[in-house]
Amino acid sequence: MSDERLIEELKQNEAEPFLPIERTLVRVSLTVGLVLLVVLALINHFLPAA
Repeated sequence: MSDERLIEELKQNEAEPFLPIERTLVRVSLTVGLVLLVVLALINHFLPAA
């Protein structure tokens, strides 16, 4: 019975929008990840492993 109740409660939950700080954190995290990926690609290009 608890599974059915849990499913019903999850269906009733509405999606909460991101807070502005959460949007900023997501953008910063993605930017840092992409920049580091580019830096590692450049290092690999100019200093390939022997």
